[in-house]
Amino acid sequence: MLLQAFIVCASLALAFAAPFHNYTRCANQYNSTQLQALEAQYTQDLAAAEASGSLQRITTPSTLSGGSSLVCRPIQVAWHIIYESETVQGGYMSDKAVQDSIDALNGHYRGTEFRFLLDRTTRTKNKTWFNDVDGDSPLQDDMKKQLHVGDARTLNVYTVNFPTAKSLGYAPYPQFYAQAPWNDGVVIKHSSVPGGAAVGFNQGKTLTHEVGHWLGLLHVFNEDGKCVDWDFVSDTPVQSTWTEGCPTSKDSCDGLPGEDSIHNFMDYSMDVCLTEFTPGQIARMHAQSDLYRKISRGFCPWDWPFLG
Repeated sequence: MLLQAFIVCASLALAFAAPFHNYTRCANQYNSTQLQALEAQYTQDLAAAEASGSLQRITTPSTLSGGSSLVCRPIQVAWHIIYESETVQGGYMSDKAVQDSIDALNGHYRGTEFRFLLDRTTRTKNKTWFNDVDGDSPLQDDMKKQLHVGDARTLNVYTVNFPTAKSLGYAPYPQFYAQAPWNDGVVIKHSSVPGGAAVGFNQGKTLTHEVGHWLGLLHVFNEDGKCVDWDFVSDTPVQSTWTEGCPTSKDSCDGLPGEDSIHNFMDYSMDVCLTEFTPGQIARMHAQSDLYRKISRGFCPWDWPFLG
């Protein structure tokens, strides 16, 4: 059975004035059987690429002699603003707001080698797209087919409203690109960008979370509510529930090594709580992007932002 080509990250129908612990970041639509099939596909694709010699793994020092450059994996970003009126509430974003989002994304991905560079910004006035697009809607197909640019290496970001689904965002896994290239790209709620109106979720970390999916990461918690590994990453402790708010600590699988990854970008904590990817997650993003996105790894000038 064909797996769905997106992850829907939907919040509960709750006003921002309500307690933050009731505002859920995502409602992932995959179960354990589907994820096992997805991972099996990745394993098969990886083995085939290695056998054919089509997978290029570059092992280079982190800096050139003289310290003039640093290894990085540059990703061009096409930012598509969907709005209903030329106001912040209506979804309109200034050039500065877009660049602030790119800067925040680079800050969150510091230490991963990935560097995001804004290539273009488009603005489309479409009240229907702005208000009604979600992962299950034919409207999102129309929107993406008209606006998507680039190839598997290009990150397309779409900002909309999601009033019906109360969503914060959704994104495809990288292995879905071959099935529907036009469907590739991250869709987020416009008010989740830095300084937006989504109180508690307005530091740009919804985009960071969804780009993690776009690069091949799963949630750190078991969506079946079991104390069984879920994300195929060895250095994220087993976690049976997502995190709400920003607790001091949490251990949903008492007796197993480690506490819950409440500060991990792939949990559902409030933005202020999310600060990290693990080395294992970074390695997985590298492997998935090498295989499915062919993102070049090379030397970038020191004067590029967030290279340190």
